[in-house]
Amino acid sequence: MIVYLISLGFGVLTGVLFSKLMMLILVKILAIHTSIVFSIDMNAILITTLLFSVIFFVSFMINAASIRFSNPIQLLKGGQVGEKEPKTKWLMTLIGVITLGAGYTIALSIEDPITALVLFFVAVVLVIIGTYALFTAGSIVILKILKKNKKYYYQTNHFISVSQMMYRMKQNAVGLASICILCTCILVMISSISPHLRCADTNI
Repeated sequence: MIVYLISLGFGVLTGVLFSKLMMLILVKILAIHTSIVFSIDMNAILITTLLFSVIFFVSFMINAASIRFSNPIQLLKGGQVGEKEPKTKWLMTLIGVITLGAGYTIALSIEDPITALVLFFVAVVLVIIGTYALFTAGSIVILKILKKNKKYYYQTNHFISVSQMMYRMKQNAVGLASICILCTCILVMISSISPHLRCADTNI
């Protein structure tokens, strides 16, 4: 509850404070001369509060259930047990390659605007699935392949870096995939709206 209140309050507050700053930076990057009206959308704050309340509640229920059905002795000794090496997931890696390739193929091959509107969301979903699959499973597969290469793996720098990276990717793959998807969405948004903003600025 404490983490939820701090995260929600700090997130909403910083979002409101820095929203105009981000818009000013975007206008500066695009070299657009126009006035920006700063406003606070209460519906957006309400939706954000509701969404994160649901996420934290589900997380709380999962943790409560795991504690309820776990052995107390295992919980006490959990910190003493070493972390297991991540398993190789070839099927998920293959799914990631196929979905990511299909998503970018759809995005690059469509020229008809009407067809693009229909298949745009399909390409977005495929790219998201492929990105998550490749970060969570594909990275482990690549590191396992490097580990099997004895000439490469059994060197001081490679041995330490590959071993550490394998466990770090197991823990942080989802977060890195989310950052990658968000950055891609920002680039797509900027490239999509910049011509329209420039046209609007010219008309003004």
